[in-house]
Amino acid sequence: MDRVRLGLAVGRRVGSAVRRNRLRRRLREWFRHNRDRLRESFGEDIDVVVIARAGAAELSWRELTEELGALVASPRGGREGKQGAIPGGPGVAR
Repeated sequence: MDRVRLGLAVGRRVGSAVRRNRLRRRLREWFRHNRDRLRESFGEDIDVVVIARAGAAELSWRELTEELGALVASPRGGREGKQGAIPGGPGVAR
C-alpha cells in the first residue's frame, strides 16, 4: 500500500500546551520533509512513533532535525535495543 505514518505522544511533562503544540507542529514538518527518505530506508509500509520527553521543546529546529536525521541514518534506525538518541528529547528511554 506504500504508506508512511506518524504517531506523536507529547505529554504534559514537555511543557505548557503552547510548547507541546509547537513541538508537534515541528515534528510533523520534519516528517513531511523526510517521508520519502524514511520510505527508502525502511520500506514501503512504516509507522513512525515519536515519544517526546521533557526537554524536547527546548531543542532548536537545527538540533531537532540533526537528531532525528541521525536516527534515520543509523544502520537500523536506532531499532536495536535503544529507543533514540536525543538527550531529554523524543524517543529517549529513561
